[in-house]
Amino acid sequence: MDSSTKYLIKTEAVHNELLCRTNENKEYLKNLFYKYISPIAEIESIQITEKEISAIINIKSSEEIRFVKRNLNLTKNYMKKPTSFVISNQFKCLFNSYAHSYNKMYDRYGRLYASTFKRQILLT
Repeated sequence: MDSSTKYLIKTEAVHNELLCRTNENKEYLKNLFYKYISPIAEIESIQITEKEISAIINIKSSEEIRFVKRNLNLTKNYMKKPTSFVISNQFKCLFNSYAHSYNKMYDRYGRLYASTFKRQILLT
């Protein structure tokens, strides 16, 4: 993903599984989305259904993301990573965090998402 670019982000639940079984699940996923994604992107909209999540985001500039990296308690090795790594890692943390909590809450294991999240550049 490139900085200073607008994207449509989507991911869906695997097979017959629900991504969100309750409104509390939806609210929790939305809160995690803001926690992990707002440091690296402006969030225009989020739509969460039982089966999928989609969002329109504007990735912040490389300078803004470097500023975020400096303000987080990160290892020196992480600080050396390119901006694209930081962006991808934030999404990884978001989706892993939700899947872990969901699996624990519903006493399940295995994949929650059908595939890695899809992203589409939106022209402005």
